[in-house]
Amino acid sequence: MAADLASADRHRRQLVATVSHELRDPLTAPQALLENLVDGVVTPDDEALRAALAQADRLDALDRSAPSRADPARPAPACARCCRENRAASGHEGC
Repeated sequence: MAADLASADRHRRQLVATVSHELRDPLTAPQALLENLVDGVVTPDDEALRAALAQADRLDALDRSAPSRADPARPAPACARCCRENRAASGHEGC
């Protein structure tokens, strides 16, 4: 029982770390690009604007998969993917 609880806690911590990274990463990239555009480090050409649009699309997809927009009884697709990856990596069936 103690080993199962420790394993579940380890999986929970890994999931929280993965989700935290997934949320932090897409917010950092557009902020850096916009700061570079404002500071004149990057010129607002088609390539830079397409990169900003791609990052906005990624944030939109992440927002659409958030639990607040989905059925609260089911995890968001991104969370479900993290659970599957963590289970596969650990060989543990529960999540």
